[in-house]
Amino acid sequence: MQADSSVKFQVPEALKPTRNAKDTRVTLVDLSNFLTDLSTADLEDVKWFAESVVKVESELRLVWKKAVQRWRGRVACLYNRNLHRYLLTSQPERVSRWLLLRTSMDEVNKDDASIGLLGLGISQQEVEVLFTDETADDINRCSDKIEPFLTALEVRDRLTEVCLKGDQSQRCPHDVDPKVVELLIKLTELAERCRELACMLIHEDTLHFATAMVRSGAFSQAVTSDASKLIMALIGYRVHENARDYEKLCRQRVADYLEINFDLASFNLEAARVHLHNSDGRGRHGLVRQANSPADTVAEWVGSLLTRCVDFDRGEMLDALIKYDERRILLDGEGGDRKDENYPVAVSLFSFGRTIVETTIPAQRERCTLQLLKR
Repeated sequence: MQADSSVKFQVPEALKPTRNAKDTRVTLVDLSNFLTDLSTADLEDVKWFAESVVKVESELRLVWKKAVQRWRGRVACLYNRNLHRYLLTSQPERVSRWLLLRTSMDEVNKDDASIGLLGLGISQQEVEVLFTDETADDINRCSDKIEPFLTALEVRDRLTEVCLKGDQSQRCPHDVDPKVVELLIKLTELAERCRELACMLIHEDTLHFATAMVRSGAFSQAVTSDASKLIMALIGYRVHENARDYEKLCRQRVADYLEINFDLASFNLEAARVHLHNSDGRGRHGLVRQANSPADTVAEWVGSLLTRCVDFDRGEMLDALIKYDERRILLDGEGGDRKDENYPVAVSLFSFGRTIVETTIPAQRERCTLQLLKR
């Protein structure tokens, strides 16, 4: 049935739209009074119009509900691993506050799965209430901003899977190395995209994993180089200096990795030297940190790079470390981090803990090698 546009229908005053965004309720008695004087043909038109409106609203409701389910499903992937906290800056302010109420503010030594305030969750009903006044397009835009986080998490899990495949006491198969390099490059690109993605990777113990890859001696020089680039991208945000209240775990992990509070008085240089030289060949067993075992730190990373067996590899990595540290001194136009001459020079990330002492011997050996080559 098609509507007749020539029909002049007088809309009762009580049914006319108002400035109020919400629909006003009409009692059955009032509705009967409004319809009393209508002819059968008019009633048919009203019926058709009402059915059309109901059909359109039902379809829009299904589209809206699908958008809600999509957003909730994506958030749940992160929420179940306590990673939803890193979505806060990517979402609209109201959604960000909603997520914050569902984020644990406990200290870093508490259960990682701690719930937020008042036991709030992300049930379908709660999410529907959150987006009551939002359109499906608005919700989908929020969902799209979650995609990079899911991609980063997927790539991170895939890296672990690929690196640990097969006999972990043996070197990584040569045909697997290119895949590992590809995954490391992808993670580095994601980490460099925004601070929150880097924080999520730090939360997932990526600093230890990448450092353990360098130390293991089970991967090619290409993997060592790209794993080092990933580490540089992660620590470059200096999360230990600018962490938010809900990023305590990241702040602690970066501080521990840089050995900021390390007690140098208890440091044994000879034992550390033996430890570094015995790292190669330990296989892939140490990639995944066991419960209560210490994580690898910047000292193991730098020490491993500067004690590579091949002179060219060692020189290449030393050059990469120097160029990375120079960025804090150089201006933005020179590829550095400083905006202008008055911008303060940041503290070197290699100026804490054992790194200061452990790099002395390899650096001295490197200088001697260069002097011999010049002769």
